[in-house]
Amino acid sequence: FGNRSIQAMTDPWGAVGFSTLFPVRLDRYRTLEFSVRPANEQMTLAVVLQGPAGVSPLIRRAVPAGAWTAISVPLAEFGLPAAFSVTKVFVSGGNGTHTWQLDEMRFVGEQPLPPALRDTSDRVPPGISILSPRAGSVAWTEMY
Repeated sequence: FGNRSIQAMTDPWGAVGFSTLFPVRLDRYRTLEFSVRPANEQMTLAVVLQGPAGVSPLIRRAVPAGAWTAISVPLAEFGLPAAFSVTKVFVSGGNGTHTWQLDEMRFVGEQPLPPALRDTSDRVPPGISILSPRAGSVAWTEMY
């Protein structure tokens, strides 16, 4: 972890956002997984999914400081219909000012789909943005 991670410095409720050009259908996946490392203190992250049909409830996870922590959020926990499609994923630094790293963001299914059932919309590289009520910033190294 960390060689290609995103480093974020967020003010209260600032977030790192990922977006795709085409909606990603959630019925193909079981979990949203990523790794995170807060720099100096424990923090509580909030994750939200957005799509053409609306926005999910916030899902929160407490993360200890100074070490990489793998986060796995079952998509059922968001309480969205199976047909929901995602165009944006936001990971918020919570209600404080934090410096933290994010890596290995992905949707994970139980098994790969056969080639005939795959579409190319899931292969579009995501865009990355930072949302913060005040001056937040995002830096990344060797981002591919």
